[in-house]
Amino acid sequence: MMKRTIVSAMACMGFLVVGCAKDEPAASTANTASTTATKATASASQPAAAKPNKEAFTAAALALAKALDKEDFDSAAGMWVAKPDEMKKALPGLAKQEGITEANVNKLVAQGKFGKIADLKRGENNVERAKRKKLDPDQCYGMKTDNSPELFALWDGKGFKFFRVNNLQRLK
Repeated sequence: MMKRTIVSAMACMGFLVVGCAKDEPAASTANTASTTATKATASASQPAAAKPNKEAFTAAALALAKALDKEDFDSAAGMWVAKPDEMKKALPGLAKQEGITEANVNKLVAQGKFGKIADLKRGENNVERAKRKKLDPDQCYGMKTDNSPELFALWDGKGFKFFRVNNLQRLK
């Protein structure tokens, strides 16, 4: 069975993406249902999911948050679409401004609704955001609360690639 490890991500001014690579070696061969992240994800793991689901979404979001919680901006910068050198400069402020922390991701999971972005609150706006990024809205999922905090990602057939994070710091 093939292991997939998180190796890349994308973002631009508040937009976040986490991805997978097929050929990266996994640290553990005992657990084929989950993947062991490489240095790029600060040892966080993301399950290898056959289809998009809340558990895979949560694991991908926690992988990024754990790297940022450790202030491992070099690793976190590799999880964004924008050039890593550009992201290294932006990440400290962005992580603080948007509240990208493990605690806030856990709050979002507890309080938010997971689903296709078109089916979440303000679906038309969510779809337009995806289209502006030249993403297929039918392959975009998110987790959103009734107010502003939200996290959106593209499902690429192997994992989630985040493209929007907003106001996680408002979660209580």
